[in-house]
Amino acid sequence: MNDLCSQRQKRLNTQHIIAVPHGFPELIAAAIVAGLQIWKQNALVSILSGTVAYMLMVQLIF
Repeated sequence: MNDLCSQRQKRLNTQHIIAVPHGFPELIAAAIVAGLQIWKQNALVSILSGTVAYMLMVQLIF
């Protein structure tokens, strides 16, 4: 279990926001989540929408 946690932590620490295009899908998805949460105040809708948007961007655009 510790190995899995350390692998995830290592992967999160190696994300470079400045490196192109890495960081853009994460920032856009986070903005979608924040915007929907402020607008709709529904955590489930916000999280699911952000997840779907992120996955679409990663699979189709970036």
